[in-house]
Amino acid sequence: MSSTFGQAGTTFKTSIQRDNKWKFTGKIRETIKDRKHKKWGLLVYRCDYASNDTWTKFLAAINQEMQRGLDIVQGEDLKDTLEMTPKEDKNTLDGATVDQVRDIFKAWVESDEAKAENGNETNATLNYPRYTYCVHVDADTAYVNLVQLRSEVDPQYIKYTEYSTEEEINEEEDEEEDMDHVKVHLDYIGAYSYNSLYDPFTFDRYASYRDENDVSIG
Repeated sequence: MSSTFGQAGTTFKTSIQRDNKWKFTGKIRETIKDRKHKKWGLLVYRCDYASNDTWTKFLAAINQEMQRGLDIVQGEDLKDTLEMTPKEDKNTLDGATVDQVRDIFKAWVESDEAKAENGNETNATLNYPRYTYCVHVDADTAYVNLVQLRSEVDPQYIKYTEYSTEEEINEEEDEEEDMDHVKVHLDYIGAYSYNSLYDPFTFDRYASYRDENDVSIG
């Protein structure tokens, strides 16, 4: 009887592990296994060049965070396709603002390099974190800016009614600009969080809840 109970317990444990594996990495697996994308992970833009040592340590920390996360959620089979892609160019990126990095990232998303990764899939920007979000890194490597590409607005969409005042329109525009990037801790771009970013509401939550230092607590 104890043997039967032990087998049942093992089966239940295996079932839980399998369910958790899908829960925490399911969207990533679907992207790689079913959609045949070659890579997952974010592009990381270096925007401060004061210390190469600091940058090297930062890259080590971010890769360690990703590997640690995959170990926790039993995602060892995803390690070969993981790439947190560093982007370095002192001439164009040194001191670059979030908006400048967003423009550079948008150009990359539309490039042949990106299309080769995702099979030139339509609406990749809308569906996959790698082509929707990037990381802006400045001198303070304790945090990073998670940057979202702005969605294109249909020109037939009427954003404001004739009853909106100019002040209300300006306030809404300022709020939207503040919601397209957010300062986060490194674990917010780890494997589990990456999987969560397939849902756009995850980023909205990050951006909506911040502490007194403007760092996400969402």
